[in-house]
Amino acid sequence: MTFQIQNIEVHQAPYAKIGEKWNAVGTREGRATISVDIQDESLMDNLIYRKSRPTKIYRDIINQVRDQITTEYGINLSEYVWSQKAFCFCGCSPAFLVLSDRGWNIRITVSGVDNVADETAKVRAASFGAELVEAK
Repeated sequence: MTFQIQNIEVHQAPYAKIGEKWNAVGTREGRATISVDIQDESLMDNLIYRKSRPTKIYRDIINQVRDQITTEYGINLSEYVWSQKAFCFCGCSPAFLVLSDRGWNIRITVSGVDNVADETAKVRAASFGAELVEAK
């Protein structure tokens, strides 16, 4: 699978005081987040495949830009995990949670991902112990 990184957006998350503690708004426990978006992905594909993303491919993408983000913004991306419920407890907003830093929202947009829907379908099938076979 080939891809090109089109854009990297880094924003500090807004903070709010919750009780005696300041937390980044919109993330669980104020964790920094990394979202990977596929350029030109249709809304329908996004909705259909939201719960079964090719996270191994996403990790490769993040690893390509990790040093750049750390150098430019001082964000520690040494530890991150995939969370289906990164922004919402219903599972509608998956992203990576950065365990080693807080208060940042990172969005990476990539293009050239060949048939992300097909790759995502393979990941989903594998999670059920199945294998997709192309029709002849």
